[in-house]
Amino acid sequence: MRFYENWGIIKRLLVCLGGYGALGFLLIADGMTRMGLAGLAAPFFLANSLFFYRAVLVPLREMDRQFLHFNQGYDLESIFSRKIYFTPAEQQGFRKIQQLLDNHEVNRLSNRQAQYLALQNQINPHFLYNTLEAIRGDALSAGMENIATITEAVATFFRYTISNMDNLVTLEEELANAENYFAIQNYRFGDRISMQLDIEKGSEAVRDFKIPKLTLQPIIENAIIHGLEHQVGPGKVSVNICTDGQRLLIEVTDDGVGMSESILEEINRRLTNPDAAKKSEEKVRLGGIALVNVDNRIKLLFGEPFGLRVSSILGLGTRVEITLPIRQSTDR
Repeated sequence: MRFYENWGIIKRLLVCLGGYGALGFLLIADGMTRMGLAGLAAPFFLANSLFFYRAVLVPLREMDRQFLHFNQGYDLESIFSRKIYFTPAEQQGFRKIQQLLDNHEVNRLSNRQAQYLALQNQINPHFLYNTLEAIRGDALSAGMENIATITEAVATFFRYTISNMDNLVTLEEELANAENYFAIQNYRFGDRISMQLDIEKGSEAVRDFKIPKLTLQPIIENAIIHGLEHQVGPGKVSVNICTDGQRLLIEVTDDGVGMSESILEEINRRLTNPDAAKKSEEKVRLGGIALVNVDNRIKLLFGEPFGLRVSSILGLGTRVEITLPIRQSTDR
């Protein structure tokens, strides 16, 4: 390993200039003192020039070649695999740009995969909608209004889930889907469960804010299945929404069975390190998979400062805090 291997180009150039400056000082001193130092000038000049060529000119030529290939579209990764940068700050900047581009690409591929799976699973969504509508019509004809209502709710839920694969929807649309989903669950549980929506006074404009599609429904489903279903007596899911001017804050709480400290620690560990989550029956039973998926999508779209935080007390209930950036419906 060369002694200058980890130096930036600026530092290498300064060392070269210092060498030429020292050489000039040497010649001036020799002219003044007649000490016979001029004989050292030639090898010193050659050594410094060789260092300048190999440590500065060669890396600059290589860098120019990499940028040329990048600009021409031949090698789109070459500028991120450079071994030498002008300064450490530039190196950190390029790493940050690469990370942002990687997140964007992962999000793009995830969205395309979601579209593919939706197309694969829906086959022909109009067939599903028309079939459910026919069932609803027969139920109405037979005077079975409850069946007609729940059939309409299921059709609406599938239409929202399968159609329109945009990443972002308005909070108003997401709330409508969450309420429709809860209506379906209410048909199953009856009056044993309820849901309350509360938007902080003065924050009504949040209904037009953009959030990732299918953010609320998986969390509400998790609250019902893992919180309310296993408790004796009635239970409630509360959705509280507010903004602090910089962020959109959503809390989904339930007064269900809650979870132990070990389970809560495991879920939060997977939120912090999703790669550590292994798909096992136990982990699915814990209910953390849906939370991790929602958290991943939020972080891919908006970055690490945003996402989910879970807290719970065994026997009292669970709270999931969702933190999102403020995005107006007119944002691109």
